[in-house]
Amino acid sequence: MSPDDDSGPAEASETSGEHASTDIAPVVDDAIAAAADAIREGAAVVYPTETVYGLGADATDADAISRVYQIKGRPRSNPLSVAFTDRGMAEGYVTPIDREQAFMNVFSPAR
Repeated sequence: MSPDDDSGPAEASETSGEHASTDIAPVVDDAIAAAADAIREGAAVVYPTETVYGLGADATDADAISRVYQIKGRPRSNPLSVAFTDRGMAEGYVTPIDREQAFMNVFSPAR
């Protein structure tokens, strides 16, 4: 997949060893719904962002998190990022300390 590829979310599932299968779909409502379904089923999906492709999964599913680490070949000592739709959703999972509150006050688009 090239950086200029306009493909949408691609589901990656473990097949054997370090290989994964992909299903690349254009970014349309059906593809977004399919990616959401795949995430709900525990799969990891590749999705485009403004600058790079991201690898996403359900952050509340331990098996899905393990799958992301495995796909990335990343040690568990190197943390993953988590995306939230807004500050309220984030605060449902974490209690930000003062420094983090200040950061969100300045940089969060959903203050």
